[in-house]
Amino acid sequence: MAETYGLEFGDLNWSPWAQIGEVQVRVYGLRRGRPVPVTSVVDSLIQDGSFERLDRHDNREQQVILAIESSDSLALAEYEAAMFLEAQKPRNELRWTPPDGFGATGVFDVLWADLEFLDTDMWDLEEVQLGRRNYLLTFRCLPFARSVDPFTVTGVTSTGTTTTTINDATSATGWSAVGGTFGQSGSEVAVEVEAGTFVDTGSLIYAPASPVDMTSRPYLRVTWRPDGLYANDPGPTVFADGVSLARLATEWLPSGKAVSTFACPDASVDVFRIKSPRMAAIVGTSTTGSFKVDKLEKSDVAPTTTTLRQKVTAVNVPGSARTPVSLSLSHETDALGDVLIYTSPALAAGYVPALSPFATSSGSTEAGNVSGRKWTNLVTFDVPAAMLPRGSFQLVVRSLSGSAIGRTVFTSTANTRLNGVTQAPTLTEVVSVPRTSNTAYRYVNLGSFELPPASVPETSSALVRVTIDTDSSETIDEAWLFYLPDDESAHVSQIQCGTGTPSAGGPASRVWLDSPSVEREYPAAYIGTAEDRADAVSPSGVPSNWDEHRMVAGENLVFAVTPGALDALVSVTGYAAWHTHPADPAA
Repeated sequence: MAETYGLEFGDLNWSPWAQIGEVQVRVYGLRRGRPVPVTSVVDSLIQDGSFERLDRHDNREQQVILAIESSDSLALAEYEAAMFLEAQKPRNELRWTPPDGFGATGVFDVLWADLEFLDTDMWDLEEVQLGRRNYLLTFRCLPFARSVDPFTVTGVTSTGTTTTTINDATSATGWSAVGGTFGQSGSEVAVEVEAGTFVDTGSLIYAPASPVDMTSRPYLRVTWRPDGLYANDPGPTVFADGVSLARLATEWLPSGKAVSTFACPDASVDVFRIKSPRMAAIVGTSTTGSFKVDKLEKSDVAPTTTTLRQKVTAVNVPGSARTPVSLSLSHETDALGDVLIYTSPALAAGYVPALSPFATSSGSTEAGNVSGRKWTNLVTFDVPAAMLPRGSFQLVVRSLSGSAIGRTVFTSTANTRLNGVTQAPTLTEVVSVPRTSNTAYRYVNLGSFELPPASVPETSSALVRVTIDTDSSETIDEAWLFYLPDDESAHVSQIQCGTGTPSAGGPASRVWLDSPSVEREYPAAYIGTAEDRADAVSPSGVPSNWDEHRMVAGENLVFAVTPGALDALVSVTGYAAWHTHPADPAA
């Protein structure tokens, strides 16, 4: 079995089964090394110890000891030359295949390699007696192994416009619980749960009188909330007839409840099980609370925020380590407009940047807008503090000038409100910008805010009130609070794609955001219409800025705004990254 392993460096194959030439290669040692953690100390007032944060992993070092054998010393010299030439390539690959025939091949991207001739104390006695020369090759590699073949994960789009209620939880009929005491009150069913990371949480069971037909509406929507505790997970885990469903999105509502959407491939469901997310408690408070469900719905509408011009899309990335990816956004018929793309681990907890769902006034209907509404001059939003991560936010507005002449002054404020009373402090940002057009909406960065302005505990019912006021006839479509913590885990890109009918070199129906990789050391962005990028160009000629959108292994969510297109499709391509050995049998 030991003779079946595979070890390749670029064009050189050191696998036992490949030794059929004039020079025979024997591998006497392989040291894999490890991804080197890079950490930083987080500022805190803790007196003993330090809070440390894992920021990233640095390159790993690998080594292999080789013996090359031949009866021809010229052949040995030629093979040494081949190894040194391979070592000097600016980029290369080291591939390892486990010896038992089951494990997948792992690829290490080699940044540089060093070749050392190992002459022993016997001064080439091995060469004199055996025709053997020994070498040590040292490889400087990127931190993680990757799979041989790339993956592509595509989001979901809507197949219709209909959402119907499966059960509104106004009756206990069909409902039960496991792992905790069951209860029903008003329009909610509940199961008692305990706080704790490793606590096996309770579940609510819904068994309808007849199977639920999910054929034409494949998305299951669960409206839920924690009571007395706060959720540590992105949302509940849902099973349909015992099969776990893929979570597509979780979004908090102004009511303090959340909606989690799941893909349900089962055409007919007899039993739904909704397992509570793991819960946590404020220190010094009760460790027991409830997980409550308000409604089950089925829908053919993909997860959206206000309209299909802004969507939250789940992307499940294979692997066990963070990986660089190419993120694409596309539409089959329409140019995308002035695109915003935001990625952050915080999205998985139900946080969504869009503020229009929390507006204190309804404004007026505007079907072509991102929010589906509009406000003139002034708009106020009351956002539940519990749905906002703690830290730094960038406030951005999409608005239309009433005139193309002069400047508009935006005054933005943020404060904390508890039981209708404003708590100090009130944060204020004032921004003056030129009026670029009175026919086209544009994005305006209104400043940075540390939220919530007055600190409140995680289970607080407090609101964060954000007000945007202007000194002119400014029409406001949508505003966003983009969470941008100092650990650089969140990223925002703005790409101008134009509007109207897509054409090569004209308005673009596709945008690609590429992370840095061994082939290209910097992030890149392209726009075009062809799926194979045949007409793709950089958007550098128009006001755009883009960032690196890294993806962690597992669940990722992408928030995308496409003013020119409804229901754009998100797709992610990359190589699954692993610590040392790929665990994907198809890799």
